[in-house]
Amino acid sequence: MVIINKESEAQTEEEAKSTAPAIDEVEVDEATGTLKIKSANIAKLTIKYYLIDTEILFSRQPFIKDQANQFTYVKPGVTKVIAPKHG
Repeated sequence: MVIINKESEAQTEEEAKSTAPAIDEVEVDEATGTLKIKSANIAKLTIKYYLIDTEILFSRQPFIKDQANQFTYVKPGVTKVIAPKHG
């Protein structure tokens, strides 16, 4: 016989959600160049910035979705590792 306690199950689910790493929101302030990330249970973030000229990319291969395997690797221009501020 198996007895399922719905309250315990819900509590366990809530505990799992409260300890799971999550990024809730990302905002970019173009005027100041500030990136604001709201997160929970994350010890560090790696942010990679890519400079891609979409106009050139699209004009060279406008319908690349069928040829995605031919896409070349793009390295990030800048990579930063940060520790989120909690509070």
